[in-house]
Amino acid sequence: KPVVAVMGSVAASGGYYVLTSARHIVAAPTTVTGSIGVLTVKFVLEQFYAQYGLQPEALSRGRFAQLYSANQPFSPEERELIAHYIGEVYQRFVARVAEGRGLSKETVDALGQGRVWSGEDALARGLIDQLGDITSGLARAKALAGLHPEAPVWNVRAPARLLLPTSADPTTLQRALGPLLREQALLLSSAVSLTSSPR
Repeated sequence: KPVVAVMGSVAASGGYYVLTSARHIVAAPTTVTGSIGVLTVKFVLEQFYAQYGLQPEALSRGRFAQLYSANQPFSPEERELIAHYIGEVYQRFVARVAEGRGLSKETVDALGQGRVWSGEDALARGLIDQLGDITSGLARAKALAGLHPEAPVWNVRAPARLLLPTSADPTTLQRALGPLLREQALLLSSAVSLTSSPR
């Protein structure tokens, strides 16, 4: 069954990542897309704590247990680990786009590095296939599936079990998010083992 993806006003970064395997991608001329890149942020509250006389203490075990603690900035070793992890995720992102769009990794890298594109720019660069809207996308899906242009369309809602509950217990959250985070967890564990192995 052909998959046709239709972008809304914004489908950038993760929004672009999830639709790269679609057979046909449609976007509006003004859609914001691209942003093929990886970013991590860490809030450091040392000065805030000092200003208000707070003295937080963290009990932890393990070399990287405080990796994202707000108590202190990244150490040089932690920065190296994060840089490696970001590089791995970025390369996987580039490879996914290259495979899905039939482009070389070098081309995707040149279009990537966090740059955003309008729908028109994305079309010119091969990141999408067509300018249009949901009607255009439905017409293309029917054509790719060999259906009559007037074939009926059904809206199918995702089952509730696939949607993240607003107030979920940890077990439910783990069940819902586990498959989404497995790939990232594997990348992080490989990065940790890389830094813990002798060089």
